[in-house]
Amino acid sequence: MFFLQKKYTWKFAIGFLMVFSFTFFYPPHPVFALVKESSPIAGVDLYSFKSDYGCSSKNPKEQSEHFIIVPSGSSKINRTYIYFHGLSNPPEHTTKELMCHGYLNLCDSAAQLQTLGLNVAIIGARLNKAGSTREFRDFNTAELNCFLNKASQELTSLGRGYGSDLILVGHSAGGRSIKEALNSDIHFNGLTPSMCIFLDPCYGDWCDVAVKSNKCGSYVFYGAGGPGETIDATNKAIKLAANPQSIRLVQMPNGFHSKIPRLCFTEHVDEKACQGNGTVIQEGILSSVIPIVAGDSDKIIPQATSDSYEKLVENILSKTKLETETPGYNPNVNIEDKVTVNQTNGKLYLNINTLSEYIGWLYQYSLIAITIIAVVIVIYSGVQWMVSGGNSATISEAKKRIGQTFVALLLALGSYTILYAINPKTTKFGQLNILVFQAENTPMENESLNADAYNSVNFNANDLLGNIKKPNWDAKTFDCSKKDSYSPAGVLPSNQTITYTCDGMEGNVTSIPQMKVPLCRAAEIAKKNGYTLQVRSSYRPFEIQVKLWCEDTRPPEIRRKFIATPGFSNHGHGVAIDVFLYKNGKQLTLYGSSGQCKTSPRFVKEIADIFYLADPNFVRLETEIWHFEYGTMGTSARNRYDTLPQTCTGKPSGVSNVKAEGGTSPISNVGAASNANIIAPAQSGQSPAAQSNQCTFTEKRWNTNTRTTALFRKETNAPYNTIISQDKSYVSKSDPRCSVCEQDQVLFDPSSVGIRGVSSVRVCWAYVDQIKQMLKTIVQNNQLEITSLVGYRPNRTVGAVNADGFRTGAGGHFYGMAIDINAEYNGLYSGCSGFDPIAHPLGPITCSGPSNGGPWNPPANPNKTIYYNSPVYRLFTSNGWKWGATNISGRTRDFMHFSIHDDSQ
Repeated sequence: MFFLQKKYTWKFAIGFLMVFSFTFFYPPHPVFALVKESSPIAGVDLYSFKSDYGCSSKNPKEQSEHFIIVPSGSSKINRTYIYFHGLSNPPEHTTKELMCHGYLNLCDSAAQLQTLGLNVAIIGARLNKAGSTREFRDFNTAELNCFLNKASQELTSLGRGYGSDLILVGHSAGGRSIKEALNSDIHFNGLTPSMCIFLDPCYGDWCDVAVKSNKCGSYVFYGAGGPGETIDATNKAIKLAANPQSIRLVQMPNGFHSKIPRLCFTEHVDEKACQGNGTVIQEGILSSVIPIVAGDSDKIIPQATSDSYEKLVENILSKTKLETETPGYNPNVNIEDKVTVNQTNGKLYLNINTLSEYIGWLYQYSLIAITIIAVVIVIYSGVQWMVSGGNSATISEAKKRIGQTFVALLLALGSYTILYAINPKTTKFGQLNILVFQAENTPMENESLNADAYNSVNFNANDLLGNIKKPNWDAKTFDCSKKDSYSPAGVLPSNQTITYTCDGMEGNVTSIPQMKVPLCRAAEIAKKNGYTLQVRSSYRPFEIQVKLWCEDTRPPEIRRKFIATPGFSNHGHGVAIDVFLYKNGKQLTLYGSSGQCKTSPRFVKEIADIFYLADPNFVRLETEIWHFEYGTMGTSARNRYDTLPQTCTGKPSGVSNVKAEGGTSPISNVGAASNANIIAPAQSGQSPAAQSNQCTFTEKRWNTNTRTTALFRKETNAPYNTIISQDKSYVSKSDPRCSVCEQDQVLFDPSSVGIRGVSSVRVCWAYVDQIKQMLKTIVQNNQLEITSLVGYRPNRTVGAVNADGFRTGAGGHFYGMAIDINAEYNGLYSGCSGFDPIAHPLGPITCSGPSNGGPWNPPANPNKTIYYNSPVYRLFTSNGWKWGATNISGRTRDFMHFSIHDDSQ
């Protein structure tokens, strides 16, 4: 054929080889495939990928292998962990398989976090290379950014993304990588690490530099060994923190260094002290929210952004969506997986990955299309040249076309190299950031806190704490060198506290039981108004207060201004809480004597009014905007303060006039705080039985001879006047409108007031509306989980014994004027002459029994028991009802029982 002729063959061969080389050996950028590996843990997928040191090399020898662990399926990621492992001997321990399961068990940890409600991605750096000193020592800023950018791309290709929360984790020598990350210009996909977790990595200055950088929202340390080992370096690093008390420290036994990752990875969530193997030395703050920097706290994002940004994003993406899938790009991924929200300086940005992916795809495949077109043109021109028959004009035209094609091809294919040489960032297509909202400072009066009606009763903590042993020392005389010799004093025993959580609040709370309902109400009010309350400290045992006091090296007279002397802290009384206000992941009220002065006065008032709307018994410490107490009003240091401390402004602190018991909040245009009082019993009216002159009842009495309850009398529509004339005890002396007759009782269904699964009860007609409203208040304010109710019960079980051995006395149940609540958790006890339920409201009980109902144990069942000064106790007694544990004379304590009838009659 003609193109095999000698004078044409070399031209064709050269042209073909040039086109072939450009097409197949010059990719637009280095591509290292994401590989799905076999995962032994159900519900968890394992992937591996590679990146090189400079994000430009194609040499496999210069590539490091990394791994990604994500939930199976398409679950949206809400937290990402960047994991830096330590040196390994042998290095084979750091294979992706053993990192997943068998050595570090990170896949197991990811599965465990799923059970705790977190869908997480765990990204691990540098497999198989950790045994090399160079690998760790030279993991510099450029390499870290390369690795993190590549990890972000791979997560995006899986349709996941980083989520809204980022945590750095370093084990052993991996601590050096955290140091490098926090001490350099590292980009975490626009996120700030909310937490740094150190798994025994404190060597040299690694932890010191990381803590001093103050770039993590909180720090958690797990140290192994005894004094002189890494635990000492850990303690040293903690003292360098801006707020050492906020750091969590768990000490592990000697020899547990290599076990810490698999035992402790989830401890910052489940708080189980590394599956029971560790000792919590310092509680710290377990928070995954992103702290705001000082000076930015007065700028927040409006709450109504969610619907707005979803509609905006849907509108944008609808204009760019392709109807069919193409290689390397899937446009049909859930919109939520492609959009993240970023807040900076009071501005809300939407970070949209989809458009950048589409542009990247368009760029890559445009180059392929250009190359294919160039090949066709060169082949066509070559053929035209070879069949020209020596026509100079045709040959010249073909040569010119081939030359122009090669120039265009070189420009297209060389554009990546040219751009990369000028600035590598021009070759990376980042996220599209759209400014959606820019918050403006608004006066406090324009904001409103929304709260429901609430019935509160004055509470004085001194009534509860009066019997606590008083300290026999003060700030000057407490000797830290003999701290272990002091017996606890000035603190409430831990068995008289309860631990709980509240919806709308981050962190566990330990306090007196009486504080639970008001505090959870504060969290509810905060949540309704778009805020979150974060708890950092509540009840402190004596030894913790001693530790805080003795670790401070300032003179006692100075120290006591910042830290309470052991035995003198209301944290030890279980009535104090340190709490901070957050909105959209931003901390609005700041910590520390200087930090609080940088807080916007608006938010100082906002958090104060949340508590005062919740319950008027809350007060704030004048000098600390984060410190609230329950029932300690009475000194100038504690009042309903709602402004910055005087140390910040030079002016006396202002006191809030927000009222939980009624009226309108100055920050609200609605009467959110108004509180309707419980209605009084019917004030007039005659007994329905008396009006109809009919009386039906079935009376039973306790027989002391047979020790059983037996039928004593039964009447059906008998003349009321005759019944009463025969025995005046059939009518209540406390309120003659109530009698033993069923005609005077009203049957009501507890489900009508929100109580589910409890049988209907009868109550005297004059009190049924009041009972129903009190029960409704209990349900609405989550004051008690009601499991059973007993009202009208015409049995005589008390009083004198007649000749036949039957009891003759009648209590409140006989007339429908008493109610038993949760008998199975609030039993009837006898032999209680030595037990005072007021002095010991949470026990332990020293009585015999229970003879009826179940055991009474408030610390074990705080949501189901009734105790002195509990919300249920205060609600009933403030409306004239008497509690069976304090009102019944003698040695009996009836914890389930409330009566409006005088049971002593």
